[in-house]
Amino acid sequence: MRQLQQIKGLEMEKQLAVYDEKLKNWRKTAKVQVEISYAERTETPFLRGKKEDEIHYIETINSKSSQYNTDPNFLNNEHHLKVIAVFYNV
Repeated sequence: MRQLQQIKGLEMEKQLAVYDEKLKNWRKTAKVQVEISYAERTETPFLRGKKEDEIHYIETINSKSSQYNTDPNFLNNEHHLKVIAVFYNV
């Protein structure tokens, strides 16, 4: 059973690495798109604020997605798994 868990854990880590790479590429591409869309316009306080809002939105999506991927790793501690197993088997 432990070996199967380790194999599945390695598979999930590989998938997570691929997802993280895709997320980094998306973030970089989204920022470039924002820069392109505002490059030809005259910079006014309104447009500067709008651009900063779009960049903030991109960063928010990135941080929430990254947090979603790191939070499940806290369950690697066996004490948490034992408590979950007790409630599951009841």
